[in-house]
Amino acid sequence: MRRVLLSLLCCVVGVTLMGIEGCVTTSDVQRVETKQEVMARELSQQLSQSIAALQKRQDDMEARLSSLEETNKELRRRLADSEAKRLEMTETDARLNDGIERCNRSIRELKSQIAELEEQQQQLKQQLKKAKSQKPKIETRVVQEAPPPDTLYKNSLNAFRARRYQDAYHGFSQYVTLYPKETLAGNAQFWMGESLFAMGKYKEAILAYDKVPSLYPKSPKVPPALYKEGEAFYRLGDAKTAELLWRKLIKKFPKSPYAKKAKSRIAKLKRR
Repeated sequence: MRRVLLSLLCCVVGVTLMGIEGCVTTSDVQRVETKQEVMARELSQQLSQSIAALQKRQDDMEARLSSLEETNKELRRRLADSEAKRLEMTETDARLNDGIERCNRSIRELKSQIAELEEQQQQLKQQLKKAKSQKPKIETRVVQEAPPPDTLYKNSLNAFRARRYQDAYHGFSQYVTLYPKETLAGNAQFWMGESLFAMGKYKEAILAYDKVPSLYPKSPKVPPALYKEGEAFYRLGDAKTAELLWRKLIKKFPKSPYAKKAKSRIAKLKRR
């Protein structure tokens, strides 16, 4: 570019000199040549500055382009991470929904069983009421001979420890019926579940365990009842419902030793 400008300038000067060749002196020619050189240097300097400015702008644009490419890569990486997390959360929600549906089915079945048991209980109450009206003296004698709560609870617990689970169940059931307001009523309800669990009657044990938090929410036996209810569901092959009950125990009673046991059981389920 610089050479082209110089060539053009020389041509213009040459033509001018040819036109005035007959009327200029040597000093005039020298002055023209000096001006030509000054103009050439100025044009060269301006051209260099323009080229430098263009080079700087090009470097700046390349730097910005590189920065934008890095930003684009980072945004794409974040997008990929977000998509992966969204997919994972979707799969987790699906598993939870499946577990909740299983739990709801189990609850509906249990409610149906409870309704049947309550109906049977109502029939027994009616029969008992009829028997009382027919034999008031005998019934009065039976009530008077009922053991005191401490003795009844102790005898039932001794029967459980002696592995007489049927006797233990009846004793604790009698305690809950006769003394529902006593301090140990929640404990007796829990031991009813334990007696049924020990006999392998897991469905009946679930019903007994479930009454501990619902009827005796302040009983110290609520955490173990939740844990053993989950264990009973697990024995019946319903690991999903068992896990939900154990997670409920961990959430409501995080400092209970049964929460630690529940975490261990969940960890074992995950390794399967």
